[in-house]
Amino acid sequence: MKVKIDELRNESFEIIQEENLEDFETTITEMEESIDTLEVSLLKLITLNCNPEMNISAEITDNKIKLPSISLPKFSGQYAEWLSFNSQFVTLIDNNKQLSDSQKLYYLQSSLTGNAKQLQTLDDSYT
Repeated sequence: MKVKIDELRNESFEIIQEENLEDFETTITEMEESIDTLEVSLLKLITLNCNPEMNISAEITDNKIKLPSISLPKFSGQYAEWLSFNSQFVTLIDNNKQLSDSQKLYYLQSSLTGNAKQLQTLDDSYT
């Protein structure tokens, strides 16, 4: 009887782990969809800022509404953070043609925390 109870406990534990894994996969999928939506929105904003005609209307709008500044994403070296960090950093900094490589490197270094900040670079170039 005790052996059967132990077997049932082990089976239920395995089922619980599988259900948690499915929940985790669902959460990851939802996060990836949110990241894609954010990336599209940011690309639209960048495109608007690069178009001089659109800048005029943006300046008029700026007088009416003061939006908070966008803070840079942070990366601590955790794999789970990488996709989100990479997507946001590339969109905000790497694709910005108005920034020099040294500015991009500065923003990259200032976005790193924890273990990621401890990594040594071979040279001080962004490319």
